[in-house]
Amino acid sequence: MFIPAAALTWGVHEYAHWQMGELLGYEMWITLNQAGPIKGSFDSVRDQILVAAAGPVVTYLQATVALLLIVRWRHALLYPF
Repeated sequence: MFIPAAALTWGVHEYAHWQMGELLGYEMWITLNQAGPIKGSFDSVRDQILVAAAGPVVTYLQATVALLLIVRWRHALLYPF
């Protein structure tokens, strides 16, 4: 269960970087471990910080939801998340 959990977490984490950039109005590219604007760079440091923070924030939210589900249902298969 750890391998699928790691793959899902990684994908969601990287997608969050990409999605935040798109929501801010940038055309974004994404690779296995990076996301960034297609043309040039971000217009402001604020935008760069928001895109950089999106991945960890979503990962933290995923872990929090998993913990709440573990506490509620005591299901061992949720521990990898």
